[in-house]
Amino acid sequence: LWTALSEVSRGVDVASLLNKWTLVAGYPLLKVTQPSPTTLSITQSKMTFTNIIATATTDQKWWVPLKMIVNDGKKEESSAAASPTQIKFLMDDFTHNLTLPSPVEWLKINAGQTAVVRVLYDVPLLKKLGNAVKKNGGALLSGADKLGLEGDSFALAKAGLIQTSNALELASAFDEEQDSNVMTDLAANLDLVRSLIRDQKDTVPLMNQFVKKVFMKLGAKLGWEKRPEETDLLVELRSTVLRHPVAVNDSQ
Repeated sequence: LWTALSEVSRGVDVASLLNKWTLVAGYPLLKVTQPSPTTLSITQSKMTFTNIIATATTDQKWWVPLKMIVNDGKKEESSAAASPTQIKFLMDDFTHNLTLPSPVEWLKINAGQTAVVRVLYDVPLLKKLGNAVKKNGGALLSGADKLGLEGDSFALAKAGLIQTSNALELASAFDEEQDSNVMTDLAANLDLVRSLIRDQKDTVPLMNQFVKKVFMKLGAKLGWEKRPEETDLLVELRSTVLRHPVAVNDSQ
């Protein structure tokens, strides 16, 4: 099958590419850093949820077809012409270095969440993505990209690969997000954090205040009552958003 697909894919060695995925266990973690305003460095390793068990496959390498979107911030972001630029490339080694045509305001690896990977951004890049989430009501990024961004952050925090505070800082950028799928997943991740700290009496009130801050602005906008023109997804969003201030005993 791989050979047949290679023959019709305009020179792409499909067999070699897919053997990297089907004959080995696990999936890649991509670590992204920006050494300079116009250079990007991506390194891959095996994604694991524990650092206690050492992995014997330190030389494991995947071929990862990737899409990246970049926004240089030069155009008016409210215009259609300001859509992020898309760049496609194949990561076929442990490290992949990219030269950007110009400094960018933000960038997102694995655009559209088309590859089975986790992406770990360095802190400055993650902060820039948080800013992108907040701008224009979140319109600069697709629902899939926002879902992947927050999902990766909490998964990496769970694995001990980033600070939980970094994931929470990103979560605070979603306080006006209206994609039900994104907010349902974010709510589940915040619930997990709350459950892990439930015995820390000094920390629980602070976490409850944070949860209220994430959901209250959108809750006030949606209100308590369903409107005639609302879709089922908006009804689901209201349920998710309003449940959390109630769960942390907010009197409002």
